[in-house]
Amino acid sequence: MPLLFKIYCAMMLHYTGSIPSQIIYQNNYPSNYFQLPFANEIELAGTFGELRPNHFHSGWDIKTNNQQGYPVHAVQVGFISRIKLSNKGYGLAIYITHPNGFTSVYAHLKKLNKIGDKILQQQLMNGDTDQIDIHLPIHKYKIKKDEIIAFSGNSGSSEAPHLHFEIRDAFTEEAINPIFFNLNVNDTYSPIISKIGIYEWAEKNQASAIKSYAVSIQELLNKQMQKMIVVHQPIVSIAINGFDKQFKDSKSKLGFTEIELLTNKNKVCTIDFDRLIFAESKNINFMLDSIQYKKHN
Repeated sequence: MPLLFKIYCAMMLHYTGSIPSQIIYQNNYPSNYFQLPFANEIELAGTFGELRPNHFHSGWDIKTNNQQGYPVHAVQVGFISRIKLSNKGYGLAIYITHPNGFTSVYAHLKKLNKIGDKILQQQLMNGDTDQIDIHLPIHKYKIKKDEIIAFSGNSGSSEAPHLHFEIRDAFTEEAINPIFFNLNVNDTYSPIISKIGIYEWAEKNQASAIKSYAVSIQELLNKQMQKMIVVHQPIVSIAINGFDKQFKDSKSKLGFTEIELLTNKNKVCTIDFDRLIFAESKNINFMLDSIQYKKHN
């Protein structure tokens, strides 16, 4: 008779980090304090915590209709605290530190506006042309809320024009999921799990069988999945493959913010992307079954 004594949460996900339509703000982040960096409604190409090659994604990627030059607005009053320029990574980026202890980051820019560009040009005149990282004294270069601070671009390690946007803890430098700040982003499409993987463990470090099961999207949407999966080992791990979309017609497959594993309504495991320590970003490699990912995507 098949036995199932224990379920371990195998964090082998192909996507992670999205926008739930409703969320409980448990960390006392300021609600309705920040605004969006663009004047118009935004569409996301990437979400917080998504699995990227060798790192977790630390913010939102906001689409710019595959064009450069969109005005980028300061999300709240603050001070320019840092300007970076590189031929990789964030490319041209500006950091605004706010009085409430958070820093907003705007990356892959084409050009800075007014004060920021003057500071950058002064540094370039000193002969620094490849890697520039300017840390500025707080309270020296004040920025107003909604002020145009830059123009979107495609600089650094960017595959298409877009704005990379982050909110960080100004003291710990941890990146925080922007959804916690109640930014007004529409989300009308439910997340989808397209496939479930079952790992049966004969021994602690060796899976005796790896089986995958396609999941009907319609079944999940209607919450009618009634499939019985029989296992033959006492220890089992669960892996999933899935994505989220902001809108039904959106071409971007986004990640999940939170994933829960339950047995008989009892929570066994939770994967929750709310804050990111950059020094731990490469721990993403512990969350993937690399062999299965390379073989079967």
